[in-house]
Amino acid sequence: MNLGRVHVWERNPDAPLGGRAVCRIVPLPNLDADGARLSGGYVRVRNAAWLNEPRAGGEGVVPTPLGNARPNDAGDFLFEHGRGGPRVDSTHCAAPSTDDATSRRRASAR
Repeated sequence: MNLGRVHVWERNPDAPLGGRAVCRIVPLPNLDADGARLSGGYVRVRNAAWLNEPRAGGEGVVPTPLGNARPNDAGDFLFEHGRGGPRVDSTHCAAPSTDDATSRRRASAR
């Protein structure tokens, strides 16, 4: 079964709101059978973000879809807290280089 890092409500009668949101790793029993997407009977998570990647030759940019969330090698959706960052649609990506690990990861995710 796929796991996911999610926010759940933890009850605490002493807290002003009666509890607090906490981050937990939990089973995701209702994902679609293939487990390749973060979607199921109750939700379909989609990422509509685009990156402005440099054109080959350095002239301008090519708007490129960032893509939906993908599971890790174990099939789990364990995203790090606070890794979303600022808006990327108005920022230009650096041209990839052969020793740039981030560019290789981005290219392999497509």
